Amino acid sequence: MALLLLCAGVYLPGLSALDPVDRDECRFAQASRQMLESQTLPKERQDPVMHGGGLAIPMYGTALRLNKPPLTYWLQSATVAVLTGGEPESDAMWMYRVPSVLAATLSVLALWRLGIRLFDPRVALLAAAMLAVSPMVIWDAHQARSDQLLLLGVTITQLALWRVLRPGDGSASAAWYWPVVFWAGMAGAILAKGPVAPLIIGLTMAWYLWGTRDWAGVGRLKWLSGLTCLVLVVGAWAALVIRQIGAGEALRILNSEFFVRATLGSQEGHFAPPGTHLVLSAVLLWPGSLLTMWAVIRAFRLGLPRASWGEFPESVTVWIARRLFDRRAGRFGEFACLAWLVPSFVAFELSSAKLPHYTMPLYPAAALLSARGVFAAAAMLRRGERGMLSRLGLSIWAVIGMVPLGCFGAAVLLLGGGGISTGDTLALGLAAALSVAVTVAATRAVWRGAVVRGQYLSIAAAVIGMAGLMQLFAPAVAPGQGTERLMAAVEAVENHTSRPIASLYHEDSLVFATRGRVARIDAVALASWLDTHPNGIVIAPESMKRELFVKGLVAGEPVDVNLPAPLGKPRRFVVAAYVQPLSPPAAGSKDARP
Repeated sequence: MALLLLCAGVYLPGLSALDPVDRDECRFAQASRQMLESQTLPKERQDPVMHGGGLAIPMYGTALRLNKPPLTYWLQSATVAVLTGGEPESDAMWMYRVPSVLAATLSVLALWRLGIRLFDPRVALLAAAMLAVSPMVIWDAHQARSDQLLLLGVTITQLALWRVLRPGDGSASAAWYWPVVFWAGMAGAILAKGPVAPLIIGLTMAWYLWGTRDWAGVGRLKWLSGLTCLVLVVGAWAALVIRQIGAGEALRILNSEFFVRATLGSQEGHFAPPGTHLVLSAVLLWPGSLLTMWAVIRAFRLGLPRASWGEFPESVTVWIARRLFDRRAGRFGEFACLAWLVPSFVAFELSSAKLPHYTMPLYPAAALLSARGVFAAAAMLRRGERGMLSRLGLSIWAVIGMVPLGCFGAAVLLLGGGGISTGDTLALGLAAALSVAVTVAATRAVWRGAVVRGQYLSIAAAVIGMAGLMQLFAPAVAPGQGTERLMAAVEAVENHTSRPIASLYHEDSLVFATRGRVARIDAVALASWLDTHPNGIVIAPESMKRELFVKGLVAGEPVDVNLPAPLGKPRRFVVAAYVQPLSPPAAGSKDARP
């Protein structure tokens, strides 16, 4: 119950207040909306292209959206269908975020169960709380994307894997349903985000076999029946896709989204050097990052003890081979977490494409090691050993906690409110001040030796600060919040619901706000678009206002669409339209209306 309340305290604030965030969230939500509309709208109201994919092929506007498998779209469509009573016209972005919130909550609970199995209830509770309040998990739980489903799939699969490999309770094998849970979790993770989960689980089992050579344990996963079911589940969807778009196009998408992204970097330019994830983990795992590095080093010492030799062998090659391969697993909990964390983390660091959320499926393992390290450090501090703590490291940890929790509140005040009301600004300032005060108390407690108490205080500080940021600060500055102001200007145009819209503002939140009916064009194509859409509405940069006036369009007041300065470059757009159509639409025009 405590974990459920904790998850509610950090995942629900801001869920409905946060505007659609550019760019991935809007693409997922719009594709899920079109999938739902393909099943609920009357046939005469459906677009043959936008709604032509049905439940098998996600469509974003008129384009295929196959860079991610379909599970996210299925769950979002089903959730919105339930929450709207099958009326997609009454949907809202927060409805598409509900699967992410539920997946994040279930991931926390699954980690708690795994922590009890690998360590003890104290470590399990602290690790689950660390995962719940991780800034990366909190932010991603507010997004209608596939990453929380991947986190849940990997966590459940790891839970089942270690129950099979180490049944416990003196039994020779785990209950029959754990292999079923393993393969079900794997199938769900693949249908959420493709081959990422098999990569992580495969590297985990490779590490396990390297350390234990327990082939019999791995064999208890029921490989033949499991792989058969996995192929049938994933293959059924793949067959539908290939049937509709062809094998060549399907292979091109697979190559572009996995092999090219992993080796050359993503097509969006998300390149970063090795070590990026390691540096970011200090921030994205806070406050659980207090002793993470020390805990990982400690786990290497306890989880992978080296075999002892009587004397140095004559052959250097034999000595090196023994040091690399002649190992025996030490403490099973530390060994299991290292198997989950280390090889996959190295793989992500070596990959050219890097975004902060890529390593999120490894956060549960890091949280378990960190929590175990906290209790080990507490015992060592009682004995007078302080080698795991340093003033510099503790100061950096405290500053990491206070900067986002305190300075964002000050930024709002300096920016004149940033679009936040006076009451909300005061509330944000109070939350920031309180979270900073609790962080200071946590830091003092850790330095005085009460490391467990200090860690829980820091979790409380994270709850207070992140709830305030998500409910009050993020809605004013998150990417996509300018679309709301643009849509207000569009709605001021006479008969705006029956007029086509073209935009030189290309953010995906505008596509979601217009329910996919906006045409995103460039300045060169504007004239030809106006010729074929004489009743249209144009969204263009303010610099084109005079050009639009020459063409006979009347523009309203400029709209700011950027983040408040100095958080973003000034960007102002206008919404322009003919007061009356200059001439009736040509016969056969796509916009000819009675």
